[in-house]
Amino acid sequence: MNKSPIILATAGYDKQIKFWDISKSTTIESKSSGDNAVTKLCLSHDGKYLGACTHGHVKVYDVRHLEQQERTFDGLNGNAVAMEFQQQNNWFFVACEDGTINIFDFKTQSANTQGYQRKFENGGVMIHCAVLHPNEVEIIFGDQNGEIKVWDL
Repeated sequence: MNKSPIILATAGYDKQIKFWDISKSTTIESKSSGDNAVTKLCLSHDGKYLGACTHGHVKVYDVRHLEQQERTFDGLNGNAVAMEFQQQNNWFFVACEDGTINIFDFKTQSANTQGYQRKFENGGVMIHCAVLHPNEVEIIFGDQNGEIKVWDL
């Protein structure tokens, strides 16, 4: 019985996303994040997908098939501070320092030229953190003014 390796993903200012087999302490795969450093990594709830955010876009990898091309979603105007997948991986959100939260349709990859389905703007106030409520219809976030807000999807 072949057991899949337990994978660890790392990324940073070297503009590389590395996938590691932690039982062997070896790199399985290394991917370029493009022109910008990775500012946020996020694993889906089921461990199937990894999102890597940079200034300008998000790359989503199928962790089980790293050799296949990643999917790229455009439309970020700032560094990502938070990302989370919806439970069934139908969509995900990314919150950015520019005061926006973008909702991306994961399955269909919108024809929208910005790449996102919906965009929430926090009046130019920088967002520092954000989480998806377990009910999956609210995003709770904190901003530069010290306020905690709830965005009802």
